[in-house]
Amino acid sequence: MRWTAEDIEKFEAEKEFIDTALIPIFSFSVEQIGVDVVKEQKWLEEICVYTERQLTGRVLLFPTLYALDPEWRYDLLISEPFRYQQCVTTNPLLAEKLEEQGLSVYLLGRAEDEEDLATMVKEGKKLTNLIMERWKNKSAQT
Repeated sequence: MRWTAEDIEKFEAEKEFIDTALIPIFSFSVEQIGVDVVKEQKWLEEICVYTERQLTGRVLLFPTLYALDPEWRYDLLISEPFRYQQCVTTNPLLAEKLEEQGLSVYLLGRAEDEEDLATMVKEGKKLTNLIMERWKNKSAQT
């Protein structure tokens, strides 16, 4: 499910089944603004949309959060109703900071051809598999 009125209505009706928050976080500085930054943001969002489509019914894709400082403190308090939170970023420093805060982070690598569908699908499958592995590991522990 995505951050749309229609999907949020479904979410409200089916909260007990949707236990994963997928949170894209894009970090950049104002000095970096340019075509490459826009392409990187689009790449991040497309991978997250692909993953949400694969896991529809169990995942809520949040809107992209923007961090203008990689030292940014991530204090989004959404533990309820989400059993799992999966952050996704392209910034290694931000990924490290989020992991230090105890969050699950997928560091999305930059691809030479980010507009290539096969490359996008391959990266989306990696993220999808990571989330499914977390579900599997958590259910094995309970």
